[in-house]
Amino acid sequence: MSVSLFTKCQILIWSILASFQAISQHSHGIDDNESQLRPAELQAPNGGVLKATGKYLVEMVASPFQKTSKLTFYISKSDFKPLLIEGITAVGVFEFEDGSNISEELIVIGQNAFATKSNRLDPFHCTITFAIKKKKVSASFHYE
Repeated sequence: MSVSLFTKCQILIWSILASFQAISQHSHGIDDNESQLRPAELQAPNGGVLKATGKYLVEMVASPFQKTSKLTFYISKSDFKPLLIEGITAVGVFEFEDGSNISEELIVIGQNAFATKSNRLDPFHCTITFAIKKKKVSASFHYE
């Protein structure tokens, strides 16, 4: 019996997620907002940079050639199912290499994404904090 490549990939992803879920339950001294899941090996659904935070995945997509919404942030459950963002808010704090900072509430794009109001794409470090059902989860990114 031959197993398709897609099925093998699904099994691999589920195995990785299950093992990291077990690890994160025994994280001893690790911040509750940061999971030990290392999604760098996983494919980001929108072609961006993927970070794990608790039971969520956050993806940052930079689109330098768009006139607006140059930075978009997608949030999903750890199984990659989109999280409907009704009632969820997101705030971004951006620290640029020139020493300037921007803190802004992100705007809702569609049903499962947020975008920045600012279109600045100079190299930066940022932390995006989502308020989900009275709980805050954060993910940090670097852009060059």
